[in-house]
Amino acid sequence: MKSVFSCSFDITLQKHSAQAAFQRASELTRDWISGKYQRPAGPPSFGFGNPIVLPDEPGELKPLEGHQIRRDDQNCTIGELRTYLWEHDGDEPDEFWSTQVVLAHDGNHASVTIHTRVGSLRYSLRPLSFQPGIPGLVRTLLTNFTCSLNGWPMPASHYPIPHGQVDQFVERFLFSSERTLPIVVISKDVWSEQPLVDPVRWAHSLAGLAEVAVLENKWTGFQLTEQVGRTLSCFGGAVRIYWPGVSLQANPDQHRLWLPADIEAAKLTPAPVEKRLLGFLCAISATNHVDSGLIARLRRAIDEQRSAERAAAIAAARENAKAPEDFNELLSLYSKENKELLAEKEALAYELDAARVACEEARREIENHRENYLALSVAPKPAGTASRLSAPAIVQFRREFTSVEEAYESAVADFGQNDGPLLFLESARKSAAESPYKAPEEVYFLIKALHDTAKRWRDGKGKLGTSWEAALQPTGFAYANNISQTAEGKYGDDYRFLYDGQPRLFEQHVTKGAKTKNACFSIHMYRDEKKLLLVIGHCGNHLTNTSS
Repeated sequence: MKSVFSCSFDITLQKHSAQAAFQRASELTRDWISGKYQRPAGPPSFGFGNPIVLPDEPGELKPLEGHQIRRDDQNCTIGELRTYLWEHDGDEPDEFWSTQVVLAHDGNHASVTIHTRVGSLRYSLRPLSFQPGIPGLVRTLLTNFTCSLNGWPMPASHYPIPHGQVDQFVERFLFSSERTLPIVVISKDVWSEQPLVDPVRWAHSLAGLAEVAVLENKWTGFQLTEQVGRTLSCFGGAVRIYWPGVSLQANPDQHRLWLPADIEAAKLTPAPVEKRLLGFLCAISATNHVDSGLIARLRRAIDEQRSAERAAAIAAARENAKAPEDFNELLSLYSKENKELLAEKEALAYELDAARVACEEARREIENHRENYLALSVAPKPAGTASRLSAPAIVQFRREFTSVEEAYESAVADFGQNDGPLLFLESARKSAAESPYKAPEEVYFLIKALHDTAKRWRDGKGKLGTSWEAALQPTGFAYANNISQTAEGKYGDDYRFLYDGQPRLFEQHVTKGAKTKNACFSIHMYRDEKKLLLVIGHCGNHLTNTSS
């Protein structure tokens, strides 16, 4: 049989013992299995249409032909181990599914492992057509318990990356050496301020295999760029997966980025990005199948206890053996031990062979998923097919700039309409052409932020409802209403630009970065309160001040 999914994690039930968590997880497992039989057979519910009641005790049940549900309980001095094995047919002819759920507790901790396999009931050279997916029990456990993997929390849903807290997210989560699950970061489109994928659906689909985090707004994407660098960032509607171990020195190609066009184009195919990623993660989880540390420890303790009990029984029989019939009893114990050891040897040999086959199958499947995962494009559309790329997604391709001048010219084209709230002076164009600033896309998006704010100001007939500083604060840009008196006194001419026939002081400004021209730029502007225009006079290097 082929392994198609595996996960293992610890569970905690708030204000309850580990044994209570163990029992509750067992109840939920029974409910999950029996719930499948409660549902009507076939799509859309894909149930079996044969209501059953699973008793809370070890044993075996065969609710339908070809179906088997078995529970096995084991315990030792340090804890309990409970295994559910559920085998049933699939949606395709001769398709066969096997799901094993192992629960454990040692009085202090509780843990669960879920392993799903699929195969065929008879030899047939026909590919299995199943879709990779996560068992519903995983989501149920994540919702009902506080779950963790090697101490790392496993969220039950997506979570936001708030504006102003990106540095904490990067340090505590993204770059943490303790993180054991990938993080999928979803950014928002710069125009609609909405993600191009559904975070709720993604978190539901990837539950237990990846965390899903959503950047609060487009400005949060720029903050992420500042923290991790442009090549490792994610913004403008893109989606990126960050594997455990990512750092500033990481190869960006290893942490797949889906641009807006990739996402939109994949929607035209039967395999959108979400399904491709799910298939890849399921394949990886299947090859990484291991019991949790607690379950492995309990298995060893149970085996050791069984061996010790067997050895003690043989030792007692030998000591008490007097008559010939006593030796017959001793021989029977040795024979029983030998049979058990041979059975264990055969089982281990079978498991080893099956594991080798499964590993080879999984290796080939991972290579197949890797090709899909790394593909930058999808199958070409038939000739004449209209593009479904939204305007924001198309525009996003133009947000990669090679210079401040290019970013400035693009911003003027997009936001410099004759009847708009912005007016650009020739001095601004010249300063942009001279700027060596290394993140020109930030210039573009600052001008967009100024345009959006100025439009609100004009629409409000000169009122914003708040200060300009507060209005621009969520964008990540710090607006200043004045320059210092010293700068005005000593270098005032540098801040004056000809507007409306006379030189005016352009002291309202936004500065990004510091120290070197490569890492700093400033936009200086003048607010014409009568015409309700925001006039851009400078867009380039930081103007002279006392620290220049």
